[in-house]
Amino acid sequence: MNKLTVRLQFREMLGEEKYIKFLSLLIDGKGKRLLYWQEKAWERFQKKFDYPFSDYEHLLSIFEYCHVHNVDLQEDTVEMVYGTVIPPSKSEQEKIEMLYPHVNLVAYGPCWEEDKKKTKIKFCHKCREVYALEKEVKRRR
Repeated sequence: MNKLTVRLQFREMLGEEKYIKFLSLLIDGKGKRLLYWQEKAWERFQKKFDYPFSDYEHLLSIFEYCHVHNVDLQEDTVEMVYGTVIPPSKSEQEKIEMLYPHVNLVAYGPCWEEDKKKTKIKFCHKCREVYALEKEVKRRR
């Protein structure tokens, strides 16, 4: 079973909302392991489709992609931003999630400053293109 087939069947099994949450937690996960509900969902998939055992790294190789633009994520080094950040409004957050969920132009650290000035992240080049286009349109108004 290739990556695309796994993605499509897993997405259909979980439903759109839960699938996106699964991806988000997997890609942004810091603990290098799945949460309990993710483990159970993946076990259900493996049983239903007779899919072989998969470790965390194998799951990343399948699901580390942008679900909006359907392209694999790339690695980049970005600036760290420290301090209290005002989160986007609910409507702005929904727009981000719909148009460019993996733009990742900066990485946010804690509210206190640390020595680390840059960090590696995963991003979608299509998300960055859409974001840049939107900023250019706003600038021209």
